[in-house]
Amino acid sequence: MSFSAWLELLASGLITGGIYALVALGLNLQYGLMRILNIAHGEFLMVGAYLTWMAQTTLGLNPLFMVPVSFAMLFVLGWVIHRLCFRRLTVTSPNLDIFEARGLMVAFGLMFLVQNFASWMWGGDLRGYDFLTEPVQIPLPTGEAQFAGNKLLVFALALLFSGALIVLMRTTLLGKGVRALMQSPTGAQLMGINTQRLHPLMFGIGLGLSGVAGCLISMAYTISPSMGEPYTITAL
Repeated sequence: MSFSAWLELLASGLITGGIYALVALGLNLQYGLMRILNIAHGEFLMVGAYLTWMAQTTLGLNPLFMVPVSFAMLFVLGWVIHRLCFRRLTVTSPNLDIFEARGLMVAFGLMFLVQNFASWMWGGDLRGYDFLTEPVQIPLPTGEAQFAGNKLLVFALALLFSGALIVLMRTTLLGKGVRALMQSPTGAQLMGINTQRLHPLMFGIGLGLSGVAGCLISMAYTISPSMGEPYTITAL
């Protein structure tokens, strides 16, 4: 196998890894901070993909426009879901083990609910659209390597959002509060960190990242109502 072929194979792996990184970061926020094993996380990735596909095919909007829109819409949806479902579980569960078990059951319910809604709303057929499909030529000492423009863009945006979240966690007061809660929930609360505000906010950010991942996936791959579960399992 030639060097350019090896490079193309490596780039393909990095592109896929960038998507999984976004999904894993969102899951880590939810489980690492709140002990919510959100098995439905990938279904919201699928929702972000379908929202982008619908905006592009019916309204003619540029998929890049849907990147912040998908994040915002899934963020709000995540905030609402936490307030309606998981916040009540926090209050009614006698201990953390029971909360995790109940949260997992709720997440399974959300997974089936979102999958069935997507099948009813958009059907079960594969969907997709063309966006920056022209190959990009990259000169090499031994020849040239070709990469699809949309996949290079997906990789760059995945790195951008992953890096932005890392910077948020390491350099801001919000990020320090999140890391403190992950290390010692009791100590963080004694220091005045308000979990009732922080938990729904970070749950929303986690779902927002899944919406961005879905938006990016739709730019380069076909989508379907069952696409989310494999991403969740792999990221876990």
